Amino acid sequence: MAMCMMMAGMLFFSRCFNVYDGLKNKLFFIAFALASVSLVRTYSRGAIFCYPICGALTLLCSFADRISFRKFYLTAILLIFGLAGFLIFLPKIIDRFENAPESSGQTRKNFAIAAMNMMKDKPLIGVGLNNWGIKINPPYTYSEHRDPQKGFTEDFKDGIVETIYLLVGAECGIPCLLVLLSWFGYYWISSIRLMRKLRHTRLFYIPAGIFGALTGAFLQSTLEWILKQQINFMWLMILFAFISYLNKNGIQLIEKEKLTSQLEAA
Repeated sequence: MAMCMMMAGMLFFSRCFNVYDGLKNKLFFIAFALASVSLVRTYSRGAIFCYPICGALTLLCSFADRISFRKFYLTAILLIFGLAGFLIFLPKIIDRFENAPESSGQTRKNFAIAAMNMMKDKPLIGVGLNNWGIKINPPYTYSEHRDPQKGFTEDFKDGIVETIYLLVGAECGIPCLLVLLSWFGYYWISSIRLMRKLRHTRLFYIPAGIFGALTGAFLQSTLEWILKQQINFMWLMILFAFISYLNKNGIQLIEKEKLTSQLEAA
């Protein structure tokens, strides 16, 4: 849910920051605020860490497109409300970071080591799709490094690695991992190209918001188990669809918008 709110929140934020539509802007700002509060209320450490980063990137892209007094004004309001909200949730956020069980971090590290062991053993084909739950447990030895004091007995049952990247590399091999990274990288780079193509237009807010959203999503997905959650993956596909549509039809939409403006002026 946190990743979903991050991706949606960046689009709402970019829309109200880059396009001025009076009442609609207020509605988009409210939507952005609600998405932000919902994200913080999940107390996901990865999301809380990544959200300011993707927000700052979208903000910088917006200023790179066009600098205006309104943007400085909105930035000041955002900082005031953001700081106030941060202070309200600060005690629980600190508690979430300070009192998180040490075993959680160690467990993630152990899973990562096990995934690396699988990739070293089967670098080209992996251990098999959906075979993690089998290969991580006895009689296979990929997780022997975990809790050596307790021993690696036949009753030992382990969990699943936290990040989709290591899971794909372990189950499907390094070539498939490279394909996944290339797929994600294509849309991330496409959002940058779209910002150049749609610069100084009303549609600029879409690639600017998507660029920040994808950066945060890909970064958070290296820290937490989120891209296997259905709602997060659906939102990722929606952003990919936005990029594909604008790549194909962006120029036509801009020309249509200019023609409509000329007709209204006439």
